[in-house]
Amino acid sequence: MENWDWVIETPKLSLPSEARNLELEYTFGNNLFPDSSPSLRYGSAVTSIPYSPFSIPHQPFPENNSLPFVLVIAMTKHLYFLLLLAAVVSSCSEVTPLNQFQDIAEVQWKNDGSGMLSFIERANGDNGGTLSGAYSLYELNSDGSLGSQYETGTTAIQGFSFAIFMNDNGTKAITQMGAYDVYEIDIPSKKATKRITGLYLIAASNDGRFVVGTFSPPRQPIKTVSIFDMTSDSPRVVTQFDITGIKNNRGVWLDNGTFGVAVTDSIGYHISIYDTTGTMLNTIANADISNHNIHFDADSRYLYFRNNDGKVIRQNVATNERETVINKPTVQNFDVTADEYFVVYSILESDKGKMYKYYVDQRLEFSAITDDVLAGAYLSPLEDKLSYVHFVVVNQYDVKVIPFSK
Repeated sequence: MENWDWVIETPKLSLPSEARNLELEYTFGNNLFPDSSPSLRYGSAVTSIPYSPFSIPHQPFPENNSLPFVLVIAMTKHLYFLLLLAAVVSSCSEVTPLNQFQDIAEVQWKNDGSGMLSFIERANGDNGGTLSGAYSLYELNSDGSLGSQYETGTTAIQGFSFAIFMNDNGTKAITQMGAYDVYEIDIPSKKATKRITGLYLIAASNDGRFVVGTFSPPRQPIKTVSIFDMTSDSPRVVTQFDITGIKNNRGVWLDNGTFGVAVTDSIGYHISIYDTTGTMLNTIANADISNHNIHFDADSRYLYFRNNDGKVIRQNVATNERETVINKPTVQNFDVTADEYFVVYSILESDKGKMYKYYVDQRLEFSAITDDVLAGAYLSPLEDKLSYVHFVVVNQYDVKVIPFSK
């Protein structure tokens, strides 16, 4: 039988940004074939897939006229959720072209709440366009509608993450674009300047002075971490030091010149806290860092994170006092109000996610505030709006904004 082209059209295949940095496991029948690069394995047949984060394009399929196909996607960095996709493909199936594409990779509110920055890829299938994993920087209006594109001269591709680190003054941001280069974004002019070439971005300080990253390849187990001082025209290396098992993802900037990174261990991940001299100050056990699943309050000294079971935990980085905030496994995303009274979080339930509001002091959970969440939980700076990545149709995603009140 001739090989045939196929495509899976289902919202369950659609993933947000960081989904491009995955370990993929393809299950056929009862046989499990893990692979570090995207490919399909069936018996001795191997079919490579140029992986796109929101769709798998038409590819020759191993010879078989009807095959139960189960794809298990396990996140190795964050982001959003453990996804189980099940579909049955058959040579008799009719393949419908996917005409319009829009992939949302990152959402970050501007400090004044007037809008958001977002990495978005857009393509028109009618003109031969496909999602390639290259994202342009856009501004979104405060209602989630698409604004203007930034003049960056390049696109963002997956490095450690698509994180956008906003400066305290709200006029600048640090992010990663190009061939894993660090860029400084000037928000008023909507322009970007390359500051460091070839660096995988891990974290940036709130005042814009320090950038943390590594030049080491993602698969290298021992990575050399570099800390840069960005105050001069030519960024200066402050120090370099090695970390074994650092996660290929963003870190978190704390305060007083300290930051945290996720490091692999025997049970999953822990967070190691360093200062800008490269000295390790603390270790938070059973803790992970992923984009928009980390929150630090400088006043209370509480760091909020997901543990390896997906529960939301907070730990005081000064006293190490620790408590469970959301005692539910597999929390997808969360955010915390500035006063720490409320946590909003999403959980993937069946074919879509629900968002909940939780009153921390009273241990009170409210009913679901929305039930169409694909990914994300982004509170606006004024905490009067809540945005998230919203499923429209297959391969069409937008940012939805709903009112929020405490």
